[in-house]
Amino acid sequence: MITINYKIYCIDMKSLEYIKRCNYSLAFITESLDDIIAGKPIHWRKVIDPLYKERWLADPFILDATSTEISVMAEEVRYDTQKGRIVLLTIRRETMDIRDWAVLLEEKWHLSFPNYFRKDGRVFVYPESAGSGKLYLYELVYVDGKPKLKKCETLCDSVIWDTDINDLCGDDLMFTSSKDDYSLDIFEKEQKSGLFVYRQSVQSEQQNMRLAGAMFKYRDKVYCPFQVSTPCRYGVAVEIKEVHPEKDIWIFKHVRTINHPQGWKSDGLHTFNTYQGLSVIDLHATNTYMGALIRDLVTWRKTIKQKVNSLKKSVSK
Repeated sequence: MITINYKIYCIDMKSLEYIKRCNYSLAFITESLDDIIAGKPIHWRKVIDPLYKERWLADPFILDATSTEISVMAEEVRYDTQKGRIVLLTIRRETMDIRDWAVLLEEKWHLSFPNYFRKDGRVFVYPESAGSGKLYLYELVYVDGKPKLKKCETLCDSVIWDTDINDLCGDDLMFTSSKDDYSLDIFEKEQKSGLFVYRQSVQSEQQNMRLAGAMFKYRDKVYCPFQVSTPCRYGVAVEIKEVHPEKDIWIFKHVRTINHPQGWKSDGLHTFNTYQGLSVIDLHATNTYMGALIRDLVTWRKTIKQKVNSLKKSVSK
């Protein structure tokens, strides 16, 4: 009789959470916007976060830049709370490390995608707040020398995701997703209520129509970044499309796709924003190869389950 002794290794929940954890981090593309639009290979410098063991950062929007520093608003999610809030980061350009940061806004609900516009020298921010059931407008103010977001008004009474308000196509429109299915909807400001209300859904055979950042104008053309996702994976890559509005018909022409280069450990990236000659993205990857394996096993399970359910439906018909 052969006896085999097995050793049992106990892993505490905190360690297990770190193994399977996926996290976002910020990075700046080193190539010019000309090269990005032209589809040339790109490289980037990753932002060094001294608090990476406590949080992840995503959805970056460049607020300002000097020759030495870059100010970025972003979503911060701490691992102990798993709820997003909006922070302002000060990044050294030479070393790409976060020199300083401040919490701009924290609500009872999850916050992300801190898009903004400027008006009369003031900065107004409208972060995603789908958990509240509305979209709010805030102004960036300074209280005792510290930056904060002060609530101004309600922009929309609907549950929406990842929003951009602009007049690049002639009207003051809001582009967003009113369904969490990667589609694109257009809202228009109602004169009576002052709220943005649903106008139309963009009819497109293309999937991946959920915004991945703010629309921008470059060399007299309007571009928009969109999220590339799959049924099992959120935010695999970013697709840049050229926007052509023709009355009530909107045409989005593929320009290029930006992928994450990390390989097997990579989940991708899901936002792109550009301002003052700088382009920023967020990278999504697992902390460990064990985490990547766990992630892929879960993905395969979801894929198989979806195919089985689809087969059952086709058989029942």
